[in-house]
Amino acid sequence: MKTALLGQGLRFLRDVGRTKLGLRPNSPFVVGLTINTICNLRCSYCFIGRESEHFPEGFAKQGMPGEQIKQLLTNVRKDTGLLIITGGEPFLHKDLEEVLRFAKEDLRFVNISVATNAMFLKKRSSALRYIDRLGISYDFTRAREYPKEMGKMLESLKELKAERVLPPVHFTMTVLKNEDLSPFDDFAKFCGEQGFRIWMQPEREHGDFEDWEWFIGTMESLIKRFGRQLFLNDIGFVRGFRDGSAPLGCLPEL
Repeated sequence: MKTALLGQGLRFLRDVGRTKLGLRPNSPFVVGLTINTICNLRCSYCFIGRESEHFPEGFAKQGMPGEQIKQLLTNVRKDTGLLIITGGEPFLHKDLEEVLRFAKEDLRFVNISVATNAMFLKKRSSALRYIDRLGISYDFTRAREYPKEMGKMLESLKELKAERVLPPVHFTMTVLKNEDLSPFDDFAKFCGEQGFRIWMQPEREHGDFEDWEWFIGTMESLIKRFGRQLFLNDIGFVRGFRDGSAPLGCLPEL
């Protein structure tokens, strides 16, 4: 196992070198696996929730069977040690904890992230031990549409952090054009106090997006106001999407 991991590490470093030369990597740096499509929320801006093809009968209700997920992860581990579990809402999958345990303990993934709305973390907190990072979907549109639920979720994060069971957190914030960003003051303070960070993305359909000047301007304004340390976004990288010169060819264009 150690020899295999060493070989994978060397391939990773070679692929990093290839991207710096403008070449495509031979193996994926990170793999995202969607284990279900069911979600307890229906946010107005979410294009996934509006399209029936993302919610086929059976898959939406049950998700991918746990044993099938394990088989896929076993194959994925041959190429990368970095994994992102997504949904739907992954914490609604009945086998999530066993899948995460298998990935971390048996397959020894180096880093496991889970994208979640974080509304079930308290209920299923035992799964957190196998997660290296939580990417929590939260933004002001969702807070306006689900004020009670989002308030409870943010409070639960504080409680889990106080209990020392919460992995590192960043919020994935969907920014809508012309929306009111005045709540950012209080939210930035909350994140600063808790040690959370923010990754911003523009509202888009099927990954299509064109108004990069607006989004880059919004990012620059917020970073100047609240400090670069709060944000995970790299403006130079985003400019690459605008200019068609994104430095990592393996990434899909947003």
